[in-house]
Amino acid sequence: MAHLISYDIENDKLRTRLAKMIIGRGAIRIQKSVFFADLSAQKTADLLVMLQDLQAELKTGDNIIVIPMYDSVLEKMIIIGDNLRLDEAINPPNTYIF
Repeated sequence: MAHLISYDIENDKLRTRLAKMIIGRGAIRIQKSVFFADLSAQKTADLLVMLQDLQAELKTGDNIIVIPMYDSVLEKMIIIGDNLRLDEAINPPNTYIF
């Protein structure tokens, strides 16, 4: 299932570490603090556990938001701009050329 993950974290080191962890688990960055992840159920569960484990490090006012994106929502999504490649994240190509 696809998810949008967003955070507002004041601490630079924690914010950078979190971004690397999210990307390392298969998400793509769509804005500085917003990520798109279309992961298997197990990878999604692992990601949520990892995010919840960071709760102890969050300060007052910091937050992480995970929003499920059901297929019916993805079908209605409108993308304005030319730099966002969500189509590749939703329907990854079967062949990679290097």
